[in-house]
Formats: sequence, C-alpha cells, structure tokens
Amino acid sequence: MPQTCVIYHPKFATHGNLVLRERLAPAYNSLIDFLKENDRDNRVVIQTPERVKEELILQIHTTQHLARVKEDECYEAARLSAGGASLAGEMVWTKKVKNSFVFTGTAGHHASRNSYWGFCYINNSALLIQHLRNTYNVKRFMIIDTDPHPGDGTRNIFESDENVVHLNFFSDGYSFSDDLIKSNKFDIPLPSNISDKGFLRVLQELTPFLAEKFGPEMILWNFGHDSHHADYGGFNLTTSAFPEMAKIITQAAKDSCDDNLVVLLSGGSNLWVAKQSIISIVAVLANLPSFELNQDVVEENPEDTRTADKIINKLLRFITFFVLCLSFIPCI
Repeated sequence: MPQTCVIYHPKFATHGNLVLRERLAPAYNSLIDFLKENDRDNRVVIQTPERVKEELILQIHTTQHLARVKEDECYEAARLSAGGASLAGEMVWTKKVKNSFVFTGTAGHHASRNSYWGFCYINNSALLIQHLRNTYNVKRFMIIDTDPHPGDGTRNIFESDENVVHLNFFSDGYSFSDDLIKSNKFDIPLPSNISDKGFLRVLQELTPFLAEKFGPEMILWNFGHDSHHADYGGFNLTTSAFPEMAKIITQAAKDSCDDNLVVLLSGGSNLWVAKQSIISIVAVLANLPSFELNQDVVEENPEDTRTADKIINKLLRFITFFVLCLSFIPCI
C-alpha cells in the first residue's frame, strides 16, 4: 500500500493565483524527479483532483460569497484546489494512504463564510472537513496552521465548532485576536524575527500535547513556506525548519489519530524555497531518504529560547484548563 498521496493538477500552475502559481509546476516537477530516484518501493502515489461540487461549497460559504468568487479568474483553480483537499481527506480516511500532500492553485485559510482575501477563495480545510462529515461521519479534527499570516477565514467558519481544534501560528506583526485562547481555538502570535530554534520549540511543546488531549480523528496542516526568511511572510525560518515541522506533526498524527494527516499547501512564492520545502516534507511523510537541502543560514535570534519559553508557559497554563473541558465534550 502506498504511504503518501500527492495531489496535483496542471491547472494550478496556469489558472491559480498569479502570486502563488509560478512556483507550482517547477516544484512539482522537481518532486517527481526526486521520487524517481528515491521512491523505489512506490510509497508515493500521484492523484489528479476533480472540481469540488458547488453544493459542497454552499454548505460552507454563502450564496453571495460563491457568486463573487465565480466572477474571479481563479475560480477554476479554487474549485480544483478544494476538490484536491476533499480527495486527500478521503484517501487518508479510507486508508488508501497514511497521509497526503495537496498542491493548491489557491490557498484557503483567509476564506471565511462570506468573504475572502490573500489569494484564498474557497476554504480548502473546511470543505475537506465537511466532505468527510457528510460521507463518513468523521467528527473531530485538529487544524495546525503554520503560515505566518493568521487563519482568519478558518477561525470564522469553525469558531463555534467544539469538534475542531484550531492551532493558529502567525507573526505578531498582524493584528488578529486579543484572546490567545477562546474555547478550543489557540492563537500563537510569534515575533516576526523568530528563527528555527524558537519556532520549532513552540510547535514541539504544543502540538503533541493538544493532539493527545483532544484526540482528533484527523489532523490538517495548513503549510505556507512564506514563513521562510527569503519569502514574503513574517518569520525568519530556514529550509531546515520544514522537514522538522513535518516530523513533529507526523508523529503527533501517529500518536493521536492512526497517522491520519493531510498537508495543504498555502502561502509562498519563492521558487527555490518551494522546491526545498515541499520535497523535504513529502520525504518525511513517505518515510523516504532525507532530501539533501541546500543549507541556508540565518543568525539565530538570542531571544528565541526566552520568547518561546514565555509563550509556552503562558499558553500551557490556560490550555490545561481547556483540555479538561474538552475531555467532557461528547463526540455526537
């Protein structure tokens, strides 16, 4: 049985958002070259998505939202991206694969029920969740968003949904929320100059803890490589951080939900970073030989450890209370 499914459609690179699409075909082709050399046991399977049905879109977004999105030139890529997310969720849930990586022509985490911005038109995570709830009665999900921009659309859709945990990392340069914790939604504002050591420490401390306590049936990772120091986002990470993120989240999925993990590509435009990050993540997902990164180095922020510890200690005090509450929430 293949271990990992990679979802890709050629129209992502031709009909996707102009800022995001230039990276897609070269990154995908580089991934295929890597797999030809390293995937001797056919651990990775490639799937091409179909357009998501408008009926499913309207279970998440309003009719006014859909009407506006349909007028945008990216609508075709947005439907295919959401269709790819739904296909990935189904492949994982039905145990055709353990995990999946989804290329997207449009990102999703800024698409709320009735608005969109930031290269996002349809909320890919939300449609994946709705599809699995409709078809397989899957209830509990954990969304980990490491894109440096806040996942405001995802929060808008799931704000009152006690069966969706949202762990939302973002640069503190963006104004988003005054509450670090609201119900089972966790906002993690990090300094824009945070580097690998501090970021990974926070991710390692919070992700396994929350996954174990909440007990999701599937984890979704909204991954944006715009967190790289050479990309347009808000953190100061190197390429080495991305496979380490994948190891942390993959292990959390193994320990909490029988490996069920879907990785959804989000922001980023730097072609070199896209190739390095995507290939290294897929290698971790499929348990292939490590991709040899072209190492880039940034000066570690000496305040990283202190900042990370301060955030972890503050959040864990509150999270401990909320996970006690979560343990009493029935899965109905």
